[in-house]
Amino acid sequence: MRKLRVWMGILISLLFLFLIIRKVDPQQVGTTLSQARYIYLLPALFFTLLAFLFRSIRWQYILKPLRRFRVAELFEVIMIGAMANHILPARAGEFVRALILREKMSGAQVFATIIVERVYDTVSLLFVLAGLSLLFPLSPEIRHAGSVLGLVFCIIIGCLALLLYKEDQFLRFMRKLLGFFSSSFSGKVISLMERFVTGFRILRGTKRVIFTFVLSLVIWCVTAFVVSSIFWTMNIRAPWHASLVVLIFVSFGYLIPSSPGAIGTYHFFCISALSLFAVGKSQSLGFAVILHASQYIPLTVLGFVFFFKRNLSFRELKRSEVFRPGVEDHASHTTP
Repeated sequence: MRKLRVWMGILISLLFLFLIIRKVDPQQVGTTLSQARYIYLLPALFFTLLAFLFRSIRWQYILKPLRRFRVAELFEVIMIGAMANHILPARAGEFVRALILREKMSGAQVFATIIVERVYDTVSLLFVLAGLSLLFPLSPEIRHAGSVLGLVFCIIIGCLALLLYKEDQFLRFMRKLLGFFSSSFSGKVISLMERFVTGFRILRGTKRVIFTFVLSLVIWCVTAFVVSSIFWTMNIRAPWHASLVVLIFVSFGYLIPSSPGAIGTYHFFCISALSLFAVGKSQSLGFAVILHASQYIPLTVLGFVFFFKRNLSFRELKRSEVFRPGVEDHASHTTP
């Protein structure tokens, strides 16, 4: 099944690459790239690292009720996760992050905080989409997609709220549901879910929710400056909100399974976003290639630097299991 998912992702990427290049003049794309002002990649790199620094600060704040970590340590782990997402299938970087911190706290709790990060990313991005819909004339398709995604997300938030505030009833229901299985298996699953719920408890508290939400908006704004820097690089004249539209398209494009690094899907959605601003396809493809490379290359290199600094190995990660419910981590007995 795992190999099937990998090959499916590769085939989907090839399909999107075909859709991109079938009506593009390679010579024109080459001319566009040769005329690019690559000096603007320096601010793009700066804003990329700044955005990941803010992500580290946010993760530290999310983890704080469970265990205290230094921002520098979390920055390294996030970079390693980004590198793993770029070279491994199925967005394995999220699992790698949980594996690295598993020595200090429960892997299930770490993974729960990573899911919380994604919750905040999605909520804040939907907030940006709603703001853009009110302030600027977006196509009906984008408005409709935003409405559907907003409805789906509200359902997810409702389920999480039940999980958080009706925790005892939820666990009691799960015990009854698992009663048909062996006591050993059900005990391991319940132990896992208890630690998973503990990780989600950090969503409680109005001040924490507001601060983390604002920090998530800051992350998106800083990332938008990365996109703007690539606009300057490629001599593309676009309104300031175009960078946010590109981010929205690319972010939701990540939901589609693809090869490691989202090759193909990333570029397709970049081009689709720029088509709304009357940017030619060849210039859009050049933009997508440079934007993708400006993220892929430095994050992968830095990720490998921190990976080897921590004396990690892919063989070791492959042998590890992120969630082993029956095994208690020493961090589970440590007060943050």
